[in-house]
Amino acid sequence: MEQYNTGWQRLLAFLIDGFITEVARTGINALLLLHLGLLVNVVVAVAYSLVTVAYFIYMHGRFGQTIGKFIARVRIIDISGRRISYGQAIMRDIVPCLLLPVLLWTSLYTVIHEEYPSPFAYKLAYQFAFLWLVLELITMLFNEQRRAIHDFIARTVVVRVP
Repeated sequence: MEQYNTGWQRLLAFLIDGFITEVARTGINALLLLHLGLLVNVVVAVAYSLVTVAYFIYMHGRFGQTIGKFIARVRIIDISGRRISYGQAIMRDIVPCLLLPVLLWTSLYTVIHEEYPSPFAYKLAYQFAFLWLVLELITMLFNEQRRAIHDFIARTVVVRVP
């Protein structure tokens, strides 16, 4: 099924969206250099932690695709062929949402104490995220529609845009 053969397009979209979110996170992080006080730094730390997940959930829920997916000519649809809901967009990113508290804690700790916390929790979350990515890729390789685990959770599929 040609419409589901989206591997290279998804990789391109991933790279583009990674660049976009990293630029946004770098811009947000640059605000810390202004030394605007603890309260502003806490707000910056929260924004820094949320921007990537918020970008994907908003773009998927609103448009069915991110800027990267738009450029790569792929879209996320419900398994019935309809547009996805915000609930499905959240479920697609449920693992990053579950890892958010670790990133948020790390960011807040760093801003408040002006030093990095013990890396144990962050390393554990990073290792879990890496394992999740590997499982996602394996899952995509072994089904006709190239659905990853998050697609099964959210009842979605990525298709080519004609």
